[in-house]
Formats: sequence, structure tokens, C-alpha cells
Amino acid sequence: MISLELLMRVCGIEAVVLILAVALVCGHALWLWREQRWSWPQLIRGWAILAATLDGPVPPPADLKWLGSLPVRLQIRLFTSIMVSLTGLGRERITRVARIIGLLGRVETLCGSPLWWRRLQGGRLFTLFGGGWEYMPTLLRDPHPLVRAQAAEWAVEHPHLGIINSLLTLLDDGHALCRVKAQDSLLRMGRVVKEPLHRYLISHPDNGVEAALRVAVGLPDQRFLPVAIHLCQDASPGVRILATELMGAVGGRKAVDTLIRLLNDADPEVRAAAARALGKLGHWPAATTLAALLQDRHFEVRWEAGLALRALGAPGILLLRRALVLTGAGR
Repeated sequence: MISLELLMRVCGIEAVVLILAVALVCGHALWLWREQRWSWPQLIRGWAILAATLDGPVPPPADLKWLGSLPVRLQIRLFTSIMVSLTGLGRERITRVARIIGLLGRVETLCGSPLWWRRLQGGRLFTLFGGGWEYMPTLLRDPHPLVRAQAAEWAVEHPHLGIINSLLTLLDDGHALCRVKAQDSLLRMGRVVKEPLHRYLISHPDNGVEAALRVAVGLPDQRFLPVAIHLCQDASPGVRILATELMGAVGGRKAVDTLIRLLNDADPEVRAAAARALGKLGHWPAATTLAALLQDRHFEVRWEAGLALRALGAPGILLLRRALVLTGAGR
């Protein structure tokens, strides 16, 4: 049995821990209250200064000195709160003020910090303010995935070959968020990505190919067609489906011939994707082959074949009606 003395000692320790925890929570709440009470008037004055900057020249020296005297955390809060809704000339003017008061220099320090959350904050600020060429490309290879993802978001406004190649490397990243951010940035960059993406697809037949194919589907180009046709023989059904979608986006005689062959693929999802692509291309000579898929044992394949026939217009609709009559569903 537990002695009374030991029990009293344990209860005493728990009471002390509870008191310390309550004191810590109350102290933190008091600090937040005082911080908010002090910072709110500063933010209001800062917003007024920056708002005036949007319509006029740089603030007078006294206002710049006051902005520079604010704690860094408050400067960051002030500038980010107004930058998120700005574009073009307004963003440039606010960024100029941030540079004058030395805030961008502090952002550079954040990007070089050994602490990942500080590097993340620096990356977010450079994404808002622009710039950061000396630091952000390095963060695309940062050890922490959140920092790499933030750097990928920054890269959208910097569609240069080296940055694009770094984003393509992220398509094979082990963290899903990095892959998604890299795909999104590449798609938003547009046509400048096509040539580097073509080279990547040729030189990386295995690593990151699915993510690269998703980007290619969003940026279709005839240069991708040979790679798509080759990847239709890949062992992975997922790769074959994406290659099928790419051929449906690119089009052309070779794409149509390959898609017709894929209607006999062993995987039902690939057959369904091939039917969907043929319908998208409007290749009506494939109507008879698509009609045969109305008897497929997988519902998804039958569904996509029916939609594709309808998309082909009169020839496809005629075959759909004939299939309804033959099955007795048209009575």
C-alpha cells in the first residue's frame, strides 16, 4: 500500500505544477492583452502612413524614422497586413518603404537563420515583397519541406531557367506539399515552362514522372507527344492514365491511334481514360470501337464510352440508340 506521506508528497507536487500552469496561462494572457493594447494604436498610425504612400511620394523622414523604430515583429505585422491585398505600383511603393526602413535587410537575416521557422517567415515575406534572389533559390533545396514549399510559391514571379529547373526537381520531392506547390507554380508560369519540362520528361522517365505529366496536361504541346506515347507502355496504370490525358490534350493522328489501342488496355481505368480522351478529341471514326466498350464489365468504362459517343455527335448518338434498342432498354 502507498504510504500517507508519499501520497501527500505527490499531491503537493501536483498542486505546485497546477499553480505554475495557471500562473503561466494567466501571465501569457496578460502579456497578450498589454501587447494588443500597446500595438493597436501603433498599427493604426502605421496603416495611415502606408495608405498615404499608395497615393503619393515616400513618407516624410519623421514618419520613416518612426516606422523604423517599431519592433521588428510589429513591422512585419504592419507591412504584411497591407501587402496581401496589393499588386502592381501599390506593392512597389510599400516595398520601397520597407527597404528604406531596413525591414528587407532583416528579412534577409531571417532567410539565413538556422531555425527553419524563421527561414519560413523570411520566405513568406520575400514572396510578399518580391526580391530575395540571393536567398530564395537556396531555400528551394532547404532541408525542411515547409520552407521548400514556400520557396516554390515565391518562384512563380521568377520564371527563369534555373528556377524552373529547381521546381522540376521538386516534382520528385518526398513531401506531397512540395510536389503540389511545384506543380502549381510551374502551371502558373505558363508557356516558358514547356521546353524545360520537355527535357525533364525525356531525362526522367521514372522519377517524378506523374507530377511532370500533370503539369504537361495543363500546358499541352506537340513536343510532349512522343514522350506520352512511350509512357503509354509504362507498367504503372497511373502513368498510363496521365499519358492518355496528355494525348487527349495534345491531339494528332499518332495520339488517336495510340488511344484506340489503349481501349483494350488491361486496366479498366486506363480504358476509361482513353475513351474520355477520344471523346474530347471528337474523333468520330472511333465511334464503332467505343460502342464495343458499352459491353465492358466495368461500369466506369461503359460510362466513359457512352459520354464519348455522345460527344462525337450524330455518329456516336446513332450507335448509342442502337445499343439501347439491342439491350431492350429503349422500349
